[in-house]
Amino acid sequence: MKTIRAIFTELKKYMLSLSFAVCIIIALLLCFCSLLRYTADGAEQSVFEVMISTSYEDKLSDPALNFVSVFRCGSGIWFSMFVPVAAAFAFAPIICDERSGGNIRLTMSRTGKLRYCVAKTAACAISAGLAITAAYIIYGIIVFMAFPMPQCYTPDILTAETLNSQPFLVVLEKLGRLFVYGAVSAQPALLLTPFIRNKFLVMCIPFMLKYILMQVHSKLLSDIVFLDIDVPTIVYAVSPDSLLSNFTDSAANIMVFLLYGAFLLLCPAAYWLFTTRRLDCGA
Repeated sequence: MKTIRAIFTELKKYMLSLSFAVCIIIALLLCFCSLLRYTADGAEQSVFEVMISTSYEDKLSDPALNFVSVFRCGSGIWFSMFVPVAAAFAFAPIICDERSGGNIRLTMSRTGKLRYCVAKTAACAISAGLAITAAYIIYGIIVFMAFPMPQCYTPDILTAETLNSQPFLVVLEKLGRLFVYGAVSAQPALLLTPFIRNKFLVMCIPFMLKYILMQVHSKLLSDIVFLDIDVPTIVYAVSPDSLLSNFTDSAANIMVFLLYGAFLLLCPAAYWLFTTRRLDCGA
């Protein structure tokens, strides 16, 4: 009970802060920057550009502009690339200020080392997940008002997947994945706080690590395809953005959630190690 109370105390501190609102705004802007389609001359158009430059009648003539498709594409390359920065905004500035104040040791002795570390990791994960999910909910509401539903199109111009999809279930599945994705994306920044007190470095280093991982995974995938062999399921599952993909293979989806779940469970142990074994620079 004390641990749950400590989690709620930390969570309230993060969610009532200005940085939490900044996190939502950044994530929302990233959603609208996602690539939606290519024009006839090959130019790229983002969700925002299509929304303000295309009339409702023109949207009805393009099956790619239905609500389900536009809602799904909000987590595009720009979103996935900068989510580590956006998710860290939910808590990193507050934690860095706390460590700069020098009261961490007193707080830990009063709360208990283990309870303190569990509360921190859980609150950071939940706050980041809620912020990313809240941003996508706002994005979904705006997209719902601006783009037609699949039922507004003639059946012969829609793909079978879009035609048979249930918008409510699509929204629920997407939001659930985004909550976990935001929670996982926030953990690298949290694990850096015992070593680094500069809030900007704490938020930017995970972005650089994410970019490196994406490049390594892309190179690995291209090499396997070049060898003309079947790509193992584990290769897709270890992608930094695998949680944003809905694989047709159920085994791949299960493996993705198991990997993300294992990572979330390991983070409290790592944070406890860094903050209680004098690996945190004495903060």
